[in-house]
Amino acid sequence: MPERAWQDLAIDFFTAKECATFLVAVDYYSRFLTVMEMNTTTSSKTIEVLERIFHHHTYPETIRTDNGPPFCSEEFLGYCNSKNIRVIHTIPNWPQMDGTDPYWNRDEEVRDKDMISKMHGKLYADRKRHARDNAISVGNKVFIRNYEI
Repeated sequence: MPERAWQDLAIDFFTAKECATFLVAVDYYSRFLTVMEMNTTTSSKTIEVLERIFHHHTYPETIRTDNGPPFCSEEFLGYCNSKNIRVIHTIPNWPQMDGTDPYWNRDEEVRDKDMISKMHGKLYADRKRHARDNAISVGNKVFIRNYEI
């Protein structure tokens, strides 16, 4: 866990089919989510939208992102450098890398509270959805629904 809010962010683009593309920024400390609609995903437009986000919060120390062209461009990296923001690019096709920096100094109490909060949320959601354990195991045949048809 970071030591404070808006210290470490994750950013990425999300495209809703036939709707729009959004820049999503997540604060690792508070898990506060900021979503901004994007008309284009160029580096300059991404920087413009990030400036609006940072105007309401603050500049982070680090931004974690994938290796998409807007985030690897000289313009974006130069912008981050000018604001003293360290850019961490995740390993392609390995989503587990997002948010698994082993060098962070983690506060045990905050981490424990976070784990307990997530556990309570899961138990509550399972009760509301009447979730049950299932007996599916590796090798069983199952049916899936193809929502794209």
